[in-house]
Amino acid sequence: MVQTSAFDRYPHTEASRAAPRSRPVNRIGLAAGVIVITVTALAIHAGCVAGAGLSACVAGGATIYLPVDGGEFLLSEVMSLVLCLLGVTVALLTYIDGDRRLSRVAIVFSMLFLIAFVGENNAIRDDLRPQFLIILLVWLGIELLLRRAYAPIVLLLAGCFVAFIGSLGDHTTAIQFQNVFEQELDESVLAPVARVVGNAEEPLELLGWSLFVLAAISVCDVRRPAQRPTLSVVLALAAIVVLSVGATFLHLRDNELYEAERKFGLFCAAAGWGLAVATAFLAYARRGATAYAYAGVFAVAVYWICVFTPAVYTHEHSKTISSWTWIFPLLSLHAFLLFRPREGAVRQRADAAAPAHSEPA
Repeated sequence: MVQTSAFDRYPHTEASRAAPRSRPVNRIGLAAGVIVITVTALAIHAGCVAGAGLSACVAGGATIYLPVDGGEFLLSEVMSLVLCLLGVTVALLTYIDGDRRLSRVAIVFSMLFLIAFVGENNAIRDDLRPQFLIILLVWLGIELLLRRAYAPIVLLLAGCFVAFIGSLGDHTTAIQFQNVFEQELDESVLAPVARVVGNAEEPLELLGWSLFVLAAISVCDVRRPAQRPTLSVVLALAAIVVLSVGATFLHLRDNELYEAERKFGLFCAAAGWGLAVATAFLAYARRGATAYAYAGVFAVAVYWICVFTPAVYTHEHSKTISSWTWIFPLLSLHAFLLFRPREGAVRQRADAAAPAHSEPA
């Protein structure tokens, strides 16, 4: 009697086993890279504030574009965008090929870093950003508690504390404080802290995002793409940097004075979008027709978030944007990722269900 093999019962199983598998990223090395980037940016900023004679120094710190004299062009602000996009990448790499038990955590992390990137681009009203972040952080905290992942919770709390201390130097925080407590911030018990950290809002915010990314790395199962992993990682990192620079230059006012700079920003944003889409199609689209469709959805989402929104909604227009602009896309993203069948999960179930291959009798 000839027994049927696993390949006969599950035709996709052998193909899945023959296909290249994704490999885990060294999380210690990844965390060390985040720390090095953060410390370097903070050191350069501190050097400029202390009076170092660097060519990129302005009164507020190090900048990537001297004529604007700081603002959104401060190095710490640009690196905050880089860290937000890096956090999205860590979450997506975990979601696609990582441990499927971490899917829900990866989804909420991706939502958190996406809304952080949008907020850093001033595309959400200042008084709405804390509301989004608080809801997402509580949601994420519940997911982490269910996983008994306490280290990332501590890192998230530390990041929140650092970011809150830094925000005391922001005029928007002072207005919100007065509206909530009916007292001037300068006359409250937080006044001494606000005076000390008044000029350190951007570096403290950068440190806060760095702690958030470290929290994601500490719990996520980050996996490199199975197809051309080295090239995919290089393209992804290049896309993160180029998108951050493009979004920064699109903060400039849309007038004749900065027309060339805004065109440069739009070019960088479009180039970064192309790099991100190329990474997705190169690394994942070969898995089948469905994967091509998902890569197409990814291309549309990246274009909307990283190119269209920064180009259209500059700082002057951001006050008119309703919170509903972002609530529905965020909830749709969560539903789409949560109920989307993952190839990795299908393969794991198939491998677990398939009986051991037996030789014909």
